[in-house]
Amino acid sequence: MDLQSRLAALPAVHILQRHPAIHTMASSYPSAQIVAAIREILQEARETLRNQTNEPVSPLQFEADTLVERVIDRLECERMPGYRPVINGSGILFHPDAGEAPIGEPVRSTMAHMLISTICDDLDQVEKEICTLTGAEDAVIVTSAQAAFFLMMKVLCDGKDVVVARSHLGMRENGFRPIQAMAHAGARVIEIGATNKTHPEDYQAAIGEQTGAIGVIRPTTYALRGFTQDVALQELVQLGAAVGVPVVYDAGYTTLKPLPEGLWQPSISLTEAVRYGVSVTIVRADGLIGGPACGLIIGCNEVLDKVRRHALMPMLTPSPLLRAGLKVRMSDLKGATDDFEGHPAAYMLTVSLETIRQRADTLCAGLKAGESVEIIERPAFLTPYKLPAESLPSCALSFRPPHDAPETVLARWRNRSPALLGIHDGDRILLDMRGIKNEQIEMVAQIVNDG
Repeated sequence: MDLQSRLAALPAVHILQRHPAIHTMASSYPSAQIVAAIREILQEARETLRNQTNEPVSPLQFEADTLVERVIDRLECERMPGYRPVINGSGILFHPDAGEAPIGEPVRSTMAHMLISTICDDLDQVEKEICTLTGAEDAVIVTSAQAAFFLMMKVLCDGKDVVVARSHLGMRENGFRPIQAMAHAGARVIEIGATNKTHPEDYQAAIGEQTGAIGVIRPTTYALRGFTQDVALQELVQLGAAVGVPVVYDAGYTTLKPLPEGLWQPSISLTEAVRYGVSVTIVRADGLIGGPACGLIIGCNEVLDKVRRHALMPMLTPSPLLRAGLKVRMSDLKGATDDFEGHPAAYMLTVSLETIRQRADTLCAGLKAGESVEIIERPAFLTPYKLPAESLPSCALSFRPPHDAPETVLARWRNRSPALLGIHDGDRILLDMRGIKNEQIEMVAQIVNDG
């Protein structure tokens, strides 16, 4: 059976709504929440089918009874203490209260299967797939990007100098301070340049016989604007190669491959870093790559061989659970045209402004707020730090709550299940539509109308 036939064979929403087991849930859950759960399960089933086009699929996996069981499980999970699903109208795509960076259904299901299975024969292939996708000589997976950075400083700069621009030393997400990490790794930090300007000559003057690495740390929580200057990564690679000093580039959030023209490109991709000749690049495997939360180190064999042999490596090796999830995501990317194809956050990252406005129109039509509702254009941002380079055009519904103060209404929405995140804007509330899925709009309308 071809893909279109498989997709057409999935039961419709109204068919699952009429299932006897779903009827029994009607007294415990609002109808909009049940419908939202059904649509989510069906969408996950479609994603699974699209990602398994060349693999045998059991028809029982997508029968109505099986899908209904998953809907009921989803609804019951939403009632578990401490666990509430989130609808993200905050305008922050990777919001800490919305699970930060989402992972897709194929990755989730594989990791769930690994919880009850102890044998997976090809987890050692993950690094090879990363190298195939990026063109790197070698790759190593560790528990987090912060752990990767500390490990690289320990391997290359313990008892040696690391040359870093002052503008790269600011605090990063989760309170991570690069300068402290480097010091704890035994590195002597040589700060160069002014806070706002760094020149190639600053690096040349600081490099000496005791230099273990040039550190390039892409700011992820702040941006410098105005009278500023930095040295391009390619230029630093050339400088390092001329004096035999490796460059360690901490990319933060980025993609494996450059995105097609017209799509938002946050920073230098891993493939570009490899092409430039960067000795070591560190990146988060979640976020824009779409895998589980862990850290990736890619680079040349000579350096990564030292990483594998280091005494810290066994303590920083991720679990088979994470490796299995990452392998699924890398396998998906092998046949993808770009990193956002099949990405769990594609509905936020690649959606057009026209589609976002259609979402806003649909929600607006379902609200009872009357004339106080308007649709405005505003930017959404990748992270809570709202960096200009990580902004995307979006639309939001803006309205004035008729009875309570905006902060009271937002707190009430946050304590619901599902929780709804919004934006406090003076005497109004904004709901940014870039982060709200089509199948969540009915639920959002019910939450807003309930006040």
